[in-house]
Amino acid sequence: MVRGIDFYNFAKTELDKNPRFQRIAANITGLDAEKGIVFTDRGEFQGERVFNSALTKISLLPEAGSFYTGPAFTPLSDAPPAERFTHLLQHFKGYIIETSRAAFDPGVVTFMDYRIEQKGETRFVYVLPFSETRALVEFTVFSTALCAAEEY
Repeated sequence: MVRGIDFYNFAKTELDKNPRFQRIAANITGLDAEKGIVFTDRGEFQGERVFNSALTKISLLPEAGSFYTGPAFTPLSDAPPAERFTHLLQHFKGYIIETSRAAFDPGVVTFMDYRIEQKGETRFVYVLPFSETRALVEFTVFSTALCAAEEY
């Protein structure tokens, strides 16, 4: 497991070494993925592609609704090379669980356990034990839309 803060500190240090990158602190107010525009309180920023991994106070993606109007997969024969994409979101929710008695083996990770209902998507759970009584349990989904909150 890589702690988020450790990854962010590493990435910031590496990006700061390269003059081609500029970090801008701004509040995202919206985005237009089709046009590659990110709207912020510090202006609009445009690029060829928009990768959204932002934590925002407003939802930028729909809850449990269709985000992509087309199929999840564009058949290779049906599209020019620039439009051959897989349109899936990876989303997940994890909890650190603590038990009053030994319930986990800290030497054994349960990785990508697919023994859950798939619902026409790719879904799995993993368990990362920290001790016999404490573990991270996470549910992960690859789909064209986010799940409703209660689904997680």
